[in-house]
Amino acid sequence: MRVDRSGGFSVSCPLSPSSMPNPEESSDRRVKEILDRALYLFAGNKEALQQWLHRPDPQLGEMTPQQVIDSGQSEVVALIIEEALQGDPD
Repeated sequence: MRVDRSGGFSVSCPLSPSSMPNPEESSDRRVKEILDRALYLFAGNKEALQQWLHRPDPQLGEMTPQQVIDSGQSEVVALIIEEALQGDPD
């Protein structure tokens, strides 16, 4: 905030809209990170990963992991992947 010569205040934002983070890009980046971790979980087997992504899962209320990711709840899928990597069966 700056005081202008007339004694009033002016507010300037150092970030332009184009330099602000795009939430959609951040989300896409996070989904890629999650899928990279899942691929690691499946020992690099992309076919097994694809099958898992499209198979209904009881932990997800019989939704597929892909449906959950598409609904914007990718962190739920990330938690399942991290638990599996740690050896937690639930």
